[in-house]
Amino acid sequence: MQYEGQDHPLVFIVDELDRCRPDFALDVLECLKHFFETEKNHFVLGVNLSALEKSVVTIYGGDLGGRGYLARFIDYRISFSPPQHSTKEKELRSYARNLWARADGLAVHNDAADGLIDIIAGGVSRNSGSFRDVNRLFSVLYLCLATIPENNFKAPPLVGGLVLMKYYDPRLFQKAKEGIISFEEVANFFGFRRGATDYNENERPTLWMHEWWGTFLDGDVSPELKKTIKSSLFRYNLLDNDTVIPICARNIVDRFWQGYR
Repeated sequence: MQYEGQDHPLVFIVDELDRCRPDFALDVLECLKHFFETEKNHFVLGVNLSALEKSVVTIYGGDLGGRGYLARFIDYRISFSPPQHSTKEKELRSYARNLWARADGLAVHNDAADGLIDIIAGGVSRNSGSFRDVNRLFSVLYLCLATIPENNFKAPPLVGGLVLMKYYDPRLFQKAKEGIISFEEVANFFGFRRGATDYNENERPTLWMHEWWGTFLDGDVSPELKKTIKSSLFRYNLLDNDTVIPICARNIVDRFWQGYR
């Protein structure tokens, strides 16, 4: 199997076979085996071998060891250590930034966009999430922001935080929707510091969240800052500060979700 007139090797990459239905995964392996000995054909399997071994046991029973069965197909194994927390968070943030760059047409200030990127990436990292989680969260966040009329109240730090909360802690999101959530619960979920002045420059997005959530949940935010944030509500006819978070939860975030999680 090669291109006519070409003498280059062919490399086939098969990813996430372990996530497929057990019978399908093993059928694929059996089919690929017919090409393993073809000259200059190489196959790379990106799999969780432990999960694939369970597929073997599911189909053939426990008498046939999964490791022995898979040895018929795999000549070399290369293992990768999990990335360190700091490295993974940087990768998640880079991936989030690329996703946001594709979201054309959102009327969100650049500083707010940077904050949302860090909020989502940091939240996924704290919850030991994956790149797939980042993708799902940004899909929902984009829908939430895109469907708010241009001159309506957006509050990105509230909406972004609620999207994250609904994904990782539905119970807490329900309390936010009912207006019975406390600042202490929010601070614990987002990892806020004890005081709104205890952040360094690299933690600006978390401070941004702290200031907004603290304003509407009577958190440790200066009276001057609370007054500044609340003064922006009059143009949107949001005169009752206690209803701001429930309105964002019910009327914006709760309208959209992806999948059944």
